[in-house]
Amino acid sequence: MGDTVELQRVASTVEEPPGTAPLTIPWVETTSAEYFVNELDEPGWKIFVPIVRKTKDPKSTRRILGIVHVDVSLKLVAVMVGILWTTTALAAAISMVLLFLVLSYFLRKTISNDRRLRVAEDQNLQLSAQLHETERQLMNTEKLAAMGQLTASFAHEVGTPLNAIGGHLQLLKEEVQATPRLSERFEIVEGQLNKIEKIVKGFLQSTAKPVSQKQLVDPMHVIEQTLRIVRPRTETLDVEVRRDFNRSMGPIRIVPLDLEQMLLNLVNNSLDSMKYKAERNPKDQKILELSTRVTEIAGREWAVIAVFDTGEGIGKADLAKVLKPFYTTKRPGEGTGLGLTICQELAHKYGGVLEVDSKQAQWTRVTIRLPYQ
Repeated sequence: MGDTVELQRVASTVEEPPGTAPLTIPWVETTSAEYFVNELDEPGWKIFVPIVRKTKDPKSTRRILGIVHVDVSLKLVAVMVGILWTTTALAAAISMVLLFLVLSYFLRKTISNDRRLRVAEDQNLQLSAQLHETERQLMNTEKLAAMGQLTASFAHEVGTPLNAIGGHLQLLKEEVQATPRLSERFEIVEGQLNKIEKIVKGFLQSTAKPVSQKQLVDPMHVIEQTLRIVRPRTETLDVEVRRDFNRSMGPIRIVPLDLEQMLLNLVNNSLDSMKYKAERNPKDQKILELSTRVTEIAGREWAVIAVFDTGEGIGKADLAKVLKPFYTTKRPGEGTGLGLTICQELAHKYGGVLEVDSKQAQWTRVTIRLPYQ
């Protein structure tokens, strides 16, 4: 047989036009395959399968009756592979996007939970600090109560001998009427005893339940009364007392003893400060100034009373603490740290405020602002 053979088409999956020439294919005796690329650049495989006649006699020669020719185009395979790759790539992209979205969601949720945890921790710290502050204030309140009881007991015990001294002094005064000089000295002693008696009564009133009612009080009158009480100290320390009053200022509704107590505490603090400063700088001028004015804040009138001194002043570190109970800048044993606290509580009692401003080693100004009611 030759290398090629012309075969008659028996069947074909491709529709052939009439008059198509016989198919010429290679002669093969065994199954074979051949890769090809047609005129449309479409790859494929030519598969040749011989049709062999079977005989029962193994010695007889095989007879090939025909050849089956199959053309397998790889275009569909390429399309399917392309579709498969496209689908795989698209699925991978979608998976990556979904994975990114899921991770982003959980990451945001984790960050949000962490933020909430930090906020909760900050709130716990604030609550803990408030709890400690409340405990400290409770302890200070207990101390104040104990000191109030001690002050009441002290005032009561001192008051009894003072009354006896006053009675005997009155008798001695009647016996020495004939000696003017001695009579004058007795009057001075009597005046000082009266002051001590007033102070003791003030202690007793401050530790007892307040029974006095609010009254219309002239602030200038209470200031003058306070200055008369501290006059021996101002004269001894050689302090220049100045007054800057707004005489047109109307009276305020307050318990007179409360206003006097505030002013007495503030003035005594100023005198102590100037005393300490004079020990180091005797030549420095000592000035105590009390002033009054009226101001309007948020459509409401306020009475303002200020106490100014040229004493030691208060440092910045201490300025934020001076209104706390038992905090004092005075020397050990010379202050309890309650004066400014009491003044602040009394101001709050009437809806007012107390402010402290100072420059270390130069001056201090304490301002009481009380609303007109």
